[in-house]
Order: sequence, then C-alpha cells, then structure tokens
Amino acid sequence: MRDYETLLAELHTRPRYAKKKDLHRIQALMAKLGDPQKDLRFVHIAGTNGKGSVSAMTASILRCAGVHAVGLFTSPYLKEFTERIQINGKKIPKKDFCRLYEHVYQAECALEAAGQDPANEFEIITAIAMLWFSELSCDWVVLEVGLGGRLDATNVIPPQKVCCITQLGLDHQAQLGSTLSEIAAEKAGIIKPESIVVTPATQAPEALAVLQSVCEKQGASLCVASSPEHIQLFPDKTRFSYKEAQYSVSLAGAHQAHNAACAIEIAAALGISGSAIREGLLAVSWPGRLDQISAAPCVVLDCGHNPNGITALRKALHEVYNDRPYALLMAMMQDKDYERCVETIATDAVRFTASTLDMPRALSAENLKACASSVCDKVCAVSDVCKAFESAVRALQEDEMLVICGSVYLAGEILKILDEGFSFDKK
Repeated sequence: MRDYETLLAELHTRPRYAKKKDLHRIQALMAKLGDPQKDLRFVHIAGTNGKGSVSAMTASILRCAGVHAVGLFTSPYLKEFTERIQINGKKIPKKDFCRLYEHVYQAECALEAAGQDPANEFEIITAIAMLWFSELSCDWVVLEVGLGGRLDATNVIPPQKVCCITQLGLDHQAQLGSTLSEIAAEKAGIIKPESIVVTPATQAPEALAVLQSVCEKQGASLCVASSPEHIQLFPDKTRFSYKEAQYSVSLAGAHQAHNAACAIEIAAALGISGSAIREGLLAVSWPGRLDQISAAPCVVLDCGHNPNGITALRKALHEVYNDRPYALLMAMMQDKDYERCVETIATDAVRFTASTLDMPRALSAENLKACASSVCDKVCAVSDVCKAFESAVRALQEDEMLVICGSVYLAGEILKILDEGFSFDKK
C-alpha cells in the first residue's frame, strides 16, 4: 500500500471543481462502493459563514447526549488533512485513510474503464469519509457541505430529518451565482421533503425568501432560530440566554451565540435534552475562530476570509476587546474579495503586515500590501509566514493586540508554528 504523503499528493493533483456540475460521478462511485451512506443518519449543514462552528457544536451536543459514535465531516482543515474526517473528536488514522483511498481509487478505475469521468478531490474525500463512518457504525454524522449544496458531493446522502443553512453571503460567486438569491438557491439544494430546516435569525431577507419558497415546494418546515438575548462576551466564551434558558459556548463573539442558537434548534429537532445541549456547547472546541492564542502579548487568530466573516470579526473585536488598538497580519487567496476584506478590517489597524501562503491560489504579499496601503499608514510585506508572524509579534506595543486573519490556511500555518515551539517572549 502506498504511503500517506504519496496518496495525499496524488489527491491534491485532482481538480477542485469538476467540469461537469452534477452528482452523477459521486452517485456512481458510491454505488460501486455499496452505498455506505445509506446506512447512516446525518445532520446536513450548508452556509457561507458559521457552518463549521455549527457543525462542531452539533457534534459536541450529540456526544454529550450519549451518542456512542458521532462522525464529523468538515472542510477545509487547519493543520492536518485528516482533521476533515473525525469520529468522537478523533481524526481518521492515516493507515485507515490510505486503505480507504486505495479502495475508492480501485472503484474509480473500474468506473473510468466503463467511460465515466474521473472524480474530483472533494468527491474522493467524501467517499472515504462515508466508508469510514459506515465501517465504525456511526450513530450520527454531522456533515458539512463543501461548496454550495445542490450539486455538492455531500448531497449524495438520502433525505434526512434535519438540515441547517447558516448565514449566507457573497462567496464563491463563480461557482454559485452573483447574487444572494442565486447563492441561497444553490445552498437550498440540501432541503429534502418533510425535513426540518434550521437557519439563523440574522439571515438576509432575500436569502430567507428563497429558503421559505424551497421549503414550501418540498413540504419542509423552516425553523428560523430566535435571536439570543443577554449576550455576555469574553475572550474564551460567550454567555447568552435563548428561549429563557441560559447557555455558555466556549467560542468568542456574538456571532457564535447566533451559531449556537442554530445548534440548539437542531438538537431540539433531534429530541436532545437541555442538559446535553448546555454541556455540548460548553465542551465544543473549534480552533481558529476568534481564538486568543496568547494573552501577553494579546494575539487573536481568526479564519475570516470573506466580507461577512471579516465584518463579524471586526464587530467582535469591538465588543470583546473594547476597541483595543490592534495590528494586523493577513494573507489571502486571489479568488476572495480581498479588497473589501482589507478595507473592512485594516482601516482601524495601527500596523498591517501582508504575507503570502505557499499555495497556487495565494495572493502575493506585495499585492496585499498595495491594497492595504490605501487604508492604513504603516504597511509592510513579509512573504514568509513564519517571519511575518515573528515580525508582527515583536512590533507590538504594550497596549496593542495582534489580529491574524484572511485565510483558514493562514490560521493553520500559525498553529503549526506554535506547535514547533514559537515563543511570544519579545526579549
């Protein structure tokens, strides 16, 4: 059997998006593998922002409710590719990943010999996840959509009781549509007949109208989560009340209270008790989301990478950190709306360090610097992420904090640097 690194490199050579946008390849592949997804129960979660947090919260609640084996499928990843496939918070072992990859590959070869187009990267990883979840007899799988919903490979699953569509915004327009209504229509593709569809109170009216229309056509019930009340914000948690009950979620920011409201409604639809919900929200771990990775100096890491996410981050900095002066370290992808993101977050920054990721789609540090120069006086470009991080930390003044954002992949690189023993001691 080929080793993990070889197989992962091979997987990454596959296209991110298929030329033909349909479910035929994944349906044929899963059928060849025995349709393991048909033996599983899912909570299907789509959206633009917050779907990862809601997925993590839901999985944590299910575990605290006593569910024996809870699968979690998310994307992208922070430090290790296998983070994307978990059971009870533990990543798929590399040996199992390799074994199942080879199994999926053999099935794909047989299909290609019969004239079918090759599968893309996400279709392969989806098939591996379904096989592993089935092998280990998961009682529930929390399944995060990769892109869109209607034609996403995760939509190969049979109709489920509950799905969730989190906050929608303009992202991946080239694949999903240029307007919020078009994007909502694609995300609403996961809505199935007679299902319960959870969405946040903050959903934009034009997106909500699309969800309501699809629910009516499918005979599904739309559950718009109420707005959380009495929100109290702390660097390591958020307290709030919801329908007269008190909760704490171990993620920072008012937006996480709204994400938690969705998770609460999902749990209620599954018949889970209030005590398990409270325990699950308090126990959830989802790194890189307004994540204070150092207290002195204060350094906050966030995965925000689109205008909605960056706006939520800016609001959270105001509310959680009381407008404390902040410097920025950013790296972004070329296909994101980086100009709006930079304008939103960099206008109030005391300094801006632009960096770049060692990835084909990465925006160069110089281009990011040029973008930030129009809104921030002190801007520099340091291409190497490790050097940029060290430089940004060393430049901090006593009353300042460092905010790192712009890409999930940047967050992952910073966490790897910390694992390698980075010291925040400025001496």
